[in-house]
Amino acid sequence: MRGALVVCAGIWVLLICSIHMLATAAAPDVEVCMDADIREQARGLMFDGIDAALRNRIAALFEVWMKDDTDQPERAVRGMKNGLVAYAGARRAVVEWNPPVCKGDKQ
Repeated sequence: MRGALVVCAGIWVLLICSIHMLATAAAPDVEVCMDADIREQARGLMFDGIDAALRNRIAALFEVWMKDDTDQPERAVRGMKNGLVAYAGARRAVVEWNPPVCKGDKQ
C-alpha cells in the first residue's frame, strides 16, 4: 500500500512540475508556440490528467482507511484537503497557461 501512495505522490509531483514547466520554463531563444486547436487539446489532456490524479488520490485515501482506521477520519480529511489544494492549484495553472500562437497561424 505504501508503494501505491509513493507512486500516487510521484504522479502528483510530476504533474505539477510538468504544468509549471509548460507555463514558465521555455528557453529564452526558443519560442514555444502552437495553434489554438492544439493548445486546447493539450489543455484538455492536462485537465484529464489532473482529474484522474484526484480520483486516484481519493481511492488511495479510502483504501488506507479500510486497512487502518487509526486516527480516521481525520487522516483521510487531511489527505483530502492536501489533494484538493493541489487539484485547485493545478487546474488554475492550466487555465492560466497560454502559449503564444505561432507566426502565420490563426487564433
